[in-house]
Amino acid sequence: MILSIESGNYYGLNFVGATVWDLIQQPTKFDKIRDAVAAKYAIEPSQCESDILTLLKELATEGLIEVQDETVVEVIKSDCMPMPSCK
Repeated sequence: MILSIESGNYYGLNFVGATVWDLIQQPTKFDKIRDAVAAKYAIEPSQCESDILTLLKELATEGLIEVQDETVVEVIKSDCMPMPSCK
């Protein structure tokens, strides 16, 4: 559960979302987040990439995180998902 101090809204995360949240408590490059999620849940990185980007976009839109990875910033600013098709 995440609480936005600014809005007072609570946000619930599933298991994967909670894993991502834990990983981004320190500045972390997107590929490390993707690879850690893929390894933890025994899936191919390409399978979780779009979902992680969607989550990061939602968290950034709500003001809960600040995205600094320039590749991810560009994807979040556009409505292009998943990342490989945006290159």
